[in-house]
Amino acid sequence: MTVIVVSGTGTEIGKTVTTAAVAAVARAAGRSVAVLKPAQT
Repeated sequence: MTVIVVSGTGTEIGKTVTTAAVAAVARAAGRSVAVLKPAQT
């Protein structure tokens, strides 16, 4: 299992967009993908 963590130092900097893009590329490559937002500040 490969774990990829997307993090940032602020809000509105594209973490969600980046995560969606990475997940889409992985799915297109036939990988199993799960997305989790462990904390919200």
